[in-house]
Amino acid sequence: MLSHQKRQEVIALLRQGLSRQKIVELTGVSKRSIYNIEHDLHRPKEKRPARCTQCGHLVTLPCRICKARQELRPGSSTTSEPGHLPPAMLGLDLRSKADERYLEMHRKVHAEIAAGTRTPGQYARPSSGIYD
Repeated sequence: MLSHQKRQEVIALLRQGLSRQKIVELTGVSKRSIYNIEHDLHRPKEKRPARCTQCGHLVTLPCRICKARQELRPGSSTTSEPGHLPPAMLGLDLRSKADERYLEMHRKVHAEIAAGTRTPGQYARPSSGIYD
């Protein structure tokens, strides 16, 4: 791990416009470490992982792990059922567009079966003429 002083030295040399190879020669820091430092400089600060002060996990703050644990505690005013927390409450979207399309088609097929306009298994596989 690089010392804070060595990291600051690399940052100063990067800002001067020196190449990675020249920085390696001047400081003895590996190219990969220089690349990582350079990458961190260009990453927005709010997207950088940091240690959560409560749980210690390396996360993008605010820590969703701690929020989930807090919401799942018995007696939490926001949970409807013990041990159940809607993903939307944590800011997570766990459904893809494909999942939404599947559920939409699933509801449509069951409605058609209930209405009698479709039989179970009808249109399950496209007809290719090979198996018919």
